[in-house]
Amino acid sequence: MRGLGQPGDVLLAFTTSGESENLVRAAAAAHDCGIAVIAVTGERASRLQQLADLCVQAPLTDTAIVQEIHMLVTHILCDLVERELAGRD
Repeated sequence: MRGLGQPGDVLLAFTTSGESENLVRAAAAAHDCGIAVIAVTGERASRLQQLADLCVQAPLTDTAIVQEIHMLVTHILCDLVERELAGRD
């Protein structure tokens, strides 16, 4: 984050637990650099959720199912970005 991140960038962090130490540290560093943090987690409260500007929580605790929901969220985000870049509604 500190080496390549710039103010206005966005860190998108996926973790089922929200407790992955590397992502928690990355989120803290992102804030220090003026980078927004979006976390995609499972339903449990977590340190990453507390650091995130926005947290999308899969409403489950089963890791495999949470990861499947994360894939769905990824596809939706890609579709939204593609539509925005193409100028379509």
